[in-house]
Amino acid sequence: MPVPRVSQGQTVVSLTFDDAYEDQWLYGAPFLASHHMTATYYVINSASDGPHRCCMSWFQLGILQSLGNDIGSHTISHPDLAALTPGQMKREICGSRQEMISHGIADPRSFAYPFGIYNRTVEDIVRQCGFSNARTGGGISVSNTTPSLLRMETIPPGDPYALRAIPVDGSQPMRLPDLEGFVVAAAAQGGGWLPINFHQVCDAGAADFSTCMSSYGPVQDTVLGQFLDWLAVAGRPGGAPAGVVVKNVCQVMNCP
Repeated sequence: MPVPRVSQGQTVVSLTFDDAYEDQWLYGAPFLASHHMTATYYVINSASDGPHRCCMSWFQLGILQSLGNDIGSHTISHPDLAALTPGQMKREICGSRQEMISHGIADPRSFAYPFGIYNRTVEDIVRQCGFSNARTGGGISVSNTTPSLLRMETIPPGDPYALRAIPVDGSQPMRLPDLEGFVVAAAAQGGGWLPINFHQVCDAGAADFSTCMSSYGPVQDTVLGQFLDWLAVAGRPGGAPAGVVVKNVCQVMNCP
């Protein structure tokens, strides 16, 4: 099925969550459901094979998929794929997809490169293994805090196996003004596709809040909730610019 182009002036925001941390399920997914939004979750299989305290179970991931979320792969063990042999790449990439299916995840099509590292051989194997798209670790902006020299991803993308994205605020906790600023800048530039990278979602009432907020690129649940509130009223006073919509990666790519 051909991928539809973005309507004139439309900005498509994709919320993508790496590593399948259980706090994404506990504190992020309820906000998304209450706003009738879905996201893309990239799973490290070895973390979900469990029991691991860090991450979602296959049962939880299956529920998210049944609610319309896109469940994709982040490999079996999160290696630097470009440093592996082709055989090792296939075990990490094809093996991940096969194991996801065996655990009840229906036809996973989305993939994210660990550490954002890839090369042409990795791209080719991702395609051969049955994935229809792959997200990188950046490329939208030269700055993670202030929109600079924006290179919005296109719909359809020039290379579906090198989707550009933005990890807002990089390794630091995400700030609401920065999240909103990238959306505003994208809309002002004429729209396009804005995949945003998220990691852990931290709740102030949780025992591990301090540890969570000191992890790589976390977002506090209240900040995520306020961001979704703002996206949900796009085009209205106090909301995101007109023409901003939220779709997961497979919705944009029209995955079969």
